[in-house]
This record gives sequence, structure tokens and C-alpha cells, in this order.
Amino acid sequence: MASTSPPSVLKAYYEQFQRDFSLFLKCRSEELVTGGRMVLTFLGRKSEDPSSEECCYIWELLAITLNDMVSEGLIEEEKLDSFNIPQYTPSPTEVKSEVEMEGSFGIDRLKVSEVNWNAYDNELFASDSYKNGAYNVTKCMRDVAEPLLLNHFGATIINEVFCRYKKIVADRMSKERIEFINVTIAMTKKGKKKDPLGMTDLFSRPSHGKAEYGPYTQIMARSAAHCIGYWSSGLVAFLKKANNRIVA
Repeated sequence: MASTSPPSVLKAYYEQFQRDFSLFLKCRSEELVTGGRMVLTFLGRKSEDPSSEECCYIWELLAITLNDMVSEGLIEEEKLDSFNIPQYTPSPTEVKSEVEMEGSFGIDRLKVSEVNWNAYDNELFASDSYKNGAYNVTKCMRDVAEPLLLNHFGATIINEVFCRYKKIVADRMSKERIEFINVTIAMTKKGKKKDPLGMTDLFSRPSHGKAEYGPYTQIMARSAAHCIGYWSSGLVAFLKKANNRIVA
């Protein structure tokens, strides 16, 4: 997706995100006990515009690289036109909506944070390799995009693509402060705690708004009463014998 994407494309990407994220939540909920917690952090956006620069800028720079190579005859235009990135960066509102619609989790906290493209921008003693923010961004982007590019365009262009991409990123980073947007959500699984052995029913059962003792509780209470009665009778007999001995 990009700022030039038509509404139909944006809609298709959003609907795919809804299906995928809802299925993800459903599968994860099956792995958690009731009351279990899950924290997710992923790339997103603050804006409600799915084609905003917040989420698409890093990909638009890659698109510039590929378009330049098309104009030089290094990549076929038809291949570029059929190339799509399977990524959607949701807003906090969209994330919240999907969690509530799926229904397995309650939201404890939902937060948006910004991360500078140059992760070592504020470091005073960063090594020379880490001072090169464009190198780090390009390396990160290559880890994500290379398998997609390799599968679609072949191996011969890969090094050239990222060499050019690095130069474009370096130029942009020298002129402006650019940030990734992270969406972080903390959730708790809903539902009643499981009681597979039925122990709750055995020890107590609600009836007409009042708590009744279950069968196990009643048995335990009777046993305790018998034990106390037996112990009391034995104590009385012992005291009587002791008193008779004293009198004698």
C-alpha cells in the first residue's frame, strides 16, 4: 500500500487484516488459561489513514528504488506492477475494534509509541557501525523484504536493489527525523476458570441466591463431627479414670 493506492486496495488490505488478526486471537486464546495475559507489539500508525506516511514511507522508498530500476531496464515493468507487499499496519482504533469483535480477550492497556529509524540516535558512544542509521534500516528492511523480492524478481537484482535503497534512505534520514510507529496492546483472556473435575460443585452449590454445602463438604463436616465426638468421649473417660485413681 502507498499514498497512491486506490480505495479498493486499501479496503482489501484492511479486510484481510481483520480476518488474519481475528484468527490469530482465536488461536492464541485456545492456548491460554482463563485470566492468562498476552502482550503484542507490532508496527502500526497513529493516523486513521491506512496510506499515511507513518506506515508506508519505508516501503515507498523501496518503490522509488524499484521504479528507478524499471526506468533503466533492469526490472520488467509488468513484474513491478504485479508485486505486492503483504503487510497492513493498523491504527489503535482498528486493533481495539478487532479484539472486541473477536471477544476472547479484554483489553488492559493500548499504547502507541515512536521509535527513531536510527535506533542509536541518542547514544553518545555508539560504535561506527551503529552510527550509520541508513545501514541499520537497510539491513532490517532486507531481512523482511528480500524473500519477497527474491521470489518475484529473482536473485540477480537483490544486491543492486538494496545498495540503491541504502543511498535513498541515507539521503532522507539526513534531512528529516523519521520514526516507526509501534502499537502495543496488553490483554487478559476472558471466561470462567475451568474446573475439569467438577470440584466446585462437590464443595458448594448456589441455590436461590444462597450457598449450599456440596456433598463432599457435607461428608467432611460429618466426619469432623464424629471425630470430635469420639475424641470428647475418650477425654471424658480418661478424666474419670484419673479422678478415681486420685480418690483411691
